[in-house]
Amino acid sequence: MKNFYDSGASFTNQPQLSSLYLEKSDFIRLNNVRLGYTFDISQLKFLRSINLYVSAQNLFTITSYTGYDPLVDTNKQVGGNQSLGIDYTTYPSAKTFILGATVKF
Repeated sequence: MKNFYDSGASFTNQPQLSSLYLEKSDFIRLNNVRLGYTFDISQLKFLRSINLYVSAQNLFTITSYTGYDPLVDTNKQVGGNQSLGIDYTTYPSAKTFILGATVKF
C-alpha cells in the first residue's frame, strides 16, 4: 500500500485495493516473423536476383489471461489516480500479413 501512495496517486480518493480481479498474465507470443527465398538469376543481363518473402506480425499469443492482450497498458489517469495495468477492454492487436518482393538490378 505504501508503494501506491509513493507513486503520486491522489490522496483525495481513498484507495480500495483488492485482488478480486487480479489475474496472472504470463504469456508466450510470436510477434514478428519473416520468411524469404532469394532466386539467383544472374544469367539475365538486366536482373541480378529476386527475393520473395512473407512477413507476419502478432501471429499468436499463448496465455491464460481472459482479456484481449496480457500487455495491458491503458492510461486512463483521473485526478492523479494511476491506472496503468488495469484492463479497460483495449482493442485487440491486429494480425498483419505482408507478401513482398525485392528485385536487384
